[in-house]
This record gives sequence, C-alpha cells and structure tokens, in this order.
Amino acid sequence: MMMLFLSPTTGKFNTDKSVRPCGIRNPNPGFESLVQEDNTLAMNRSELVAAVAAKTENSQVAVNGVLDAVFEVFVDQISQGEKVTIPGYLAVERTDRAARTGRNPQTGEAIQIPAGHSVKLTAGSKLKAAVAKK
Repeated sequence: MMMLFLSPTTGKFNTDKSVRPCGIRNPNPGFESLVQEDNTLAMNRSELVAAVAAKTENSQVAVNGVLDAVFEVFVDQISQGEKVTIPGYLAVERTDRAARTGRNPQTGEAIQIPAGHSVKLTAGSKLKAAVAKK
C-alpha cells in the first residue's frame, strides 16, 4: 500500500516518508488540505465554520456563535439524560455502563470498575444514504 504525504514546502503530495505528515496543512484551501495520512478526509472546527459561513453568506463570527450554542444545548440536554435528535441526520444520547470487574494489565490483579456514562451517536437515514452513494 502506497502512502501519500503532503509536503510542507511545496504543498504537493509525495511518497517521501521523511516528510512529517501530522499537522501540516496546505496553505491553499481545498480538497488536498483535508487529506490525512491514512487518505481519509477530516475537517476541523475552523474549516467547518468557514464552510458554513460561505454557504449561508454569514460571518464566521456569527456561525461560530451558533455552533457554540448548538453544542451547549447538546451538552445540557444529554447531561440530563435527554436524547437529542436531528431527524434524518443524527441522534445523540447518554448511555449507562454498569459496574464491572476488570484486570490490571501489569499485575493481573482484579479491580472494580465503577458504573459510568457514555455518549452514543447514531447516524440518521439521510446521512446513511449520502454515505452509501460514495
């Protein structure tokens, strides 16, 4: 399997493994700047804010404020045990984990792991259909 790396000096892809791929972004925004080491796409928060601002013709400051508010609502509702659903796209809910007995990997000693909570994300039908097309 051949790995492609983004050169920090030229902004182009190469197969030279001496070039460190982590955290290096192409100064020219576009598809190439989103390709990670394992050839998957990733978008960070600032890139998401810029993309939404461009689509909605709003300022990045306004979009960033809305995104902050959305995440605050998610945190408030999910921490109270409520499920947040965006029909067709996403459902987020809190799940409970029971207490259990585990093993210390260094000593093999049995340890008690306390009960806790986790978050479950479920893709909706529109998101699943969009992914299936690719």
